[in-house]
Amino acid sequence: MKILHIDASASDAATSHTRRLSRELVERLKAASPGATIVYRDLVANQLPHVDMTIRQAWTPEHSDASELAETLNRSKALVDELRRLTWW
Repeated sequence: MKILHIDASASDAATSHTRRLSRELVERLKAASPGATIVYRDLVANQLPHVDMTIRQAWTPEHSDASELAETLNRSKALVDELRRLTWW
């Protein structure tokens, strides 16, 4: 089993109901499948930029060598690759 655990609540772990619920759900899934692979993403602690023209430009062939877009492209590719590894198709 592969689990992508995403927290996006602006509340901290001590007060957030959704963080507590998602943590409990993942714990139950781990108990049911001890060999599960878990990837955790906290979108408050490690914010992702909004999808805008920068990401679109980074993926176009004419901009593929633009150094100012390299970080955007590399981050996007890494996240897409991570998602592909977590899926079964």
